[in-house]
Amino acid sequence: MAAVGGPEVLRPAEIPEPELGRRDVRVTLRAAGVNPVDYKLRRHGTIAGELPAVLGWDGAGVVEDIGADVTRFRPGDEVYFCDGGFGSAPGTYAEAKILDERLVAGKPTRLSFAEAAAAPLVTITAWEALRERARVGHGQRVLVQGGAGGVGHMSVQIARTAGARVAATVSAGPKAELAATLGAERCIDYRREDVGEAVRAWAGGDGADVVHDTVGGRTFAGSFALVRPYGDLVSNVESPWPAEAIQAMQQRNLRVSFTWMPAPSVYGWFGERERQTRILEDAARLFDSGALSVHVGATFPLLEAADAHRALEAGQVTGKAVLVI
Repeated sequence: MAAVGGPEVLRPAEIPEPELGRRDVRVTLRAAGVNPVDYKLRRHGTIAGELPAVLGWDGAGVVEDIGADVTRFRPGDEVYFCDGGFGSAPGTYAEAKILDERLVAGKPTRLSFAEAAAAPLVTITAWEALRERARVGHGQRVLVQGGAGGVGHMSVQIARTAGARVAATVSAGPKAELAATLGAERCIDYRREDVGEAVRAWAGGDGADVVHDTVGGRTFAGSFALVRPYGDLVSNVESPWPAEAIQAMQQRNLRVSFTWMPAPSVYGWFGERERQTRILEDAARLFDSGALSVHVGATFPLLEAADAHRALEAGQVTGKAVLVI
């Protein structure tokens, strides 16, 4: 990406490869995930403010070379990770990536490279929201707003692995079918149903124990009334707080939390980035056991990244979009 603008600003280019550090691995990328944050950075500019930039946070591939002090990986190892893509470090829309071994996890053997590349950002986001913020437990009722999106479809599953019962707001058709397949026992068509009535009928008159908002805006504002007193509302989307939402929070004694998964990368919190890598290691075991899966709704060749952005922005992708390299 050499300039800010529409999908057409994504163009192929040759860039110099960074030098391999002592604790670095060089990964030949086989696939890269495409996330909404990518097209937002393309539209408005990178967080670091640097152009040209290589977008892409998610990657999966094969270790080809290692630094002198690397102990966790060897050439030939299959890996997945979340790194770069916000302007200061090259992202994953590329043929190769160099990064610190402490930020890399072994790829789940059950997943293809495309599936593994689709997983990191959305898995970490959903995991932080439900396991670390809301601390979802057995028997709780969890509502996922946007249960067939990239983060949402992982949130449905992560809540289920914690023993929770899950409902999801979705549109009718393929998205509802996906959410149901992944474990949502109640799929609420937000276009045709009164979401509040549906949630209270499903969870009881007081609302859900936990609501995970992956949509933002009016959906975030409306989520306060869907949480039972002393319950949890977690959002991973920056949204304004209307006065009535604050009032609902106070009256219902709600705990409201936020997760912005890129923050450790953007602000240089290396210890938190290692923690996020441990999430990927834990999730890999769940992927391999079959408890988690990732839905790849569309794949594109690397040179068609602009088409991937167009499809994602138009809402044409259920689950995740992936660039195959």
